[in-house]
Amino acid sequence: MKIMIIGAAHGGQAAVTAAQAQYPTAEISWIEQQAMTHLMGWSATKLATYQAELKRQHVTLIDQTQVVKLQPSQHQVNVRNLTTGQSQTLTYDKLILSVGATARQLPVVGQDLTGVVGLRSQADMHWLREQATNPAVQNVVVVGAGYIGIGAVGILSAASKNVTLVDVNDRVLSSYLDIELTEPLMTTLQAENVTLALLAQVTALTGDATDHVTAVQTDQGSYPADLVVVSVGAQPNTAWLADTLALLPNGSIQTDAYLQTSQPDIWAIGDAVQVQYGPTAQRLNVALASNARRQARWAVQNLVTSTKKMGAVQGTSALKLGDYYFASTGLNSTTAARCGVDLASVVMTQPVTMREATPVTTKLFYQPKTGKLLGAQLLSKVDVTASINVVALAMQAQFTVDQLADADFFFQPLFTTATHFLTAAALAAQQARVAVTN
Repeated sequence: MKIMIIGAAHGGQAAVTAAQAQYPTAEISWIEQQAMTHLMGWSATKLATYQAELKRQHVTLIDQTQVVKLQPSQHQVNVRNLTTGQSQTLTYDKLILSVGATARQLPVVGQDLTGVVGLRSQADMHWLREQATNPAVQNVVVVGAGYIGIGAVGILSAASKNVTLVDVNDRVLSSYLDIELTEPLMTTLQAENVTLALLAQVTALTGDATDHVTAVQTDQGSYPADLVVVSVGAQPNTAWLADTLALLPNGSIQTDAYLQTSQPDIWAIGDAVQVQYGPTAQRLNVALASNARRQARWAVQNLVTSTKKMGAVQGTSALKLGDYYFASTGLNSTTAARCGVDLASVVMTQPVTMREATPVTTKLFYQPKTGKLLGAQLLSKVDVTASINVVALAMQAQFTVDQLADADFFFQPLFTTATHFLTAAALAAQQARVAVTN
């Protein structure tokens, strides 16, 4: 069997690994548009060693190669080598698309200036870390205070760059965390000399005689910039597939519960595909590497026979900013309002352990009438982010706050308080529901 996988980011990597395990004798063609050295941050020597090892496992890695066209009826793809310009036609029996998404541009004058970049891929983050050591880059403006924007700010501020963070909302990470958790994070940013330009709309980007960006203009003022990092969302990288596969109105590839597309023998995974979002039972774009990797495993299992439906996701993630670790899963106040979901919540702050006075703030979200868990957020200077997986699993199992409060968590003074912080939050939610009922 010939298996072709297009894309070498998280979804593509997981698909190759799964295909090798499930179909050890299959011939696997793995195509990536970027140079793998750039995508992975590898040396040419390391890439050559990796390619040789893949070859021994019947995997041919073809990088710096663009897929120009799919021909499903012939089970063929037309590709072009971006270095030599040479074109060729490759065949497959089963095809997995992991084509990802591209960063949205700012719809303003100056978006095409050099020094204005969008972040989306692993390669983009490798490049940004290189810029953090570039002495020619001193003033940086990051537009968009979501996960990617905050990650960029962390890299650049740690390198002592003059960083300005611009966002249209009144606080950072407003789509991910509630105000109880974002306030400490904004204080941290300001302590690290990051300028917060919130409730600000970018109106133009200005440049010099060489067409390199020099400033970001907003409706609140102008900010000097040697580099502008744009992180205002993404769009599926699917325009080239419009005449071949069924696409959704937002450009996502339409798939069934088994991740199969509208064409036989073609599956799609990753940021270009919507997932079933557990808290609202809606199909949404939830762009997380964890989702792409899970979809890859599911798609591979369904290559011969459609046997395993893709399960719902909770949208679970974590990040570090300054001294703080934070994590979230499911709905929050902002996303619940956007989805029209009635939501109740409790907030608890307590020491992480009986011997560690550092606090952890836990916010738990639930359905007022039934107590069904709908989301959670954690914030601490101690890394407790893995605990968010407990809530995600509880949500997947349709737990209520009562069931979470009754969960059998261990107690050991070195590692916990007498009542685990998740248990404490669940008990508070339980008491709040009783109070409302009475």
